[in-house]
Amino acid sequence: MEQELSRKKKQTVLLMCRDIPVINPENPARFCEELAFFDTESQRSFVTERIAKKLGVKVQEEILSIAAFGASSPIDRKS
Repeated sequence: MEQELSRKKKQTVLLMCRDIPVINPENPARFCEELAFFDTESQRSFVTERIAKKLGVKVQEEILSIAAFGASSPIDRKS
């Protein structure tokens, strides 16, 4: 019964996000302000291809291993 009730309740999720300046370190004149998601357990930082184009930086593809909460194993995705 308790599980049934919890499924019907609307839940609020708070994420650590903030608008921040994003700067091309090789050309500081190229910058933009974007919404960033802060993941305290992440081992790397990424920007979208759209932001990379705005900043004039090279895009490099990588295989990302993504582990979701409660998942038995991570999944690999091409960035």
